[in-house]
Amino acid sequence: MNTNELKTCDGKELLEMKFPDREDCVKDFIPHGIGLFGGRPYSGKLRILLDICASIARGAPLWGMEATRGDVLYISCGKTLRDMQRLMKSIHAEGIGNLYFTDETEKSPESLCAQIGDFIDKHPDTRLVVIDPMMSCVEYIAGEKPVTALAWIRQMKLFADERGISILLVKNTKNKRIGSCIDCAFDMEESVASMDFTMFFSCYRLSPIAGTLSVAINGSQERDLRFTLDWETGRWVFKSVTPQIEEWRGCTK
Repeated sequence: MNTNELKTCDGKELLEMKFPDREDCVKDFIPHGIGLFGGRPYSGKLRILLDICASIARGAPLWGMEATRGDVLYISCGKTLRDMQRLMKSIHAEGIGNLYFTDETEKSPESLCAQIGDFIDKHPDTRLVVIDPMMSCVEYIAGEKPVTALAWIRQMKLFADERGISILLVKNTKNKRIGSCIDCAFDMEESVASMDFTMFFSCYRLSPIAGTLSVAINGSQERDLRFTLDWETGRWVFKSVTPQIEEWRGCTK
């Protein structure tokens, strides 16, 4: 038996395949699968990211969009738990019971998937897993054997599909454009193209300080969400969306 035989399906078989329906973490914003959250260092993107995690953990609306309640796992490959505590106290002082944090994790794809899988087995309502920053994992396995970001991302994507969750990879980048969120030596364009959704946060030193979250789902439906920074609370306050997103969501104001 040839174990290397290529498995194929024809166009008719492909269209007849049945795949389970998956509920969005946040309706029309974060689908199940794998996504990229990019932004410059110290741009304030982590505060936006924690607001996303908190809304899903609580099942509370996120900037006018419906969030499905579930457990959230935040894997911090850079900041320590002390760092995350300080930030959480400044924006979510009350604490959130089903938003979990860890700063200890394996970085190879197989070991990382096994750890996340074990967490999901113990928390079957898991909706979102955040890996921050993703390049800590990619650079680690690159030192072990030849690897590309695309290969690493594909393995995580298959795992997300299998477990019916959303995995959000965080990437620090110097570029402003959403298509350049992975500006590194690892298959830049192909890696972004393999994502189910992408986000890029940029901050503008205006008065008041403003930020824009650019979002694309399945390579289309690109929209901008705009924020201003509340100095008293240290949180980004949602202000508006581009006219296209209003039309896309069927909303009027």
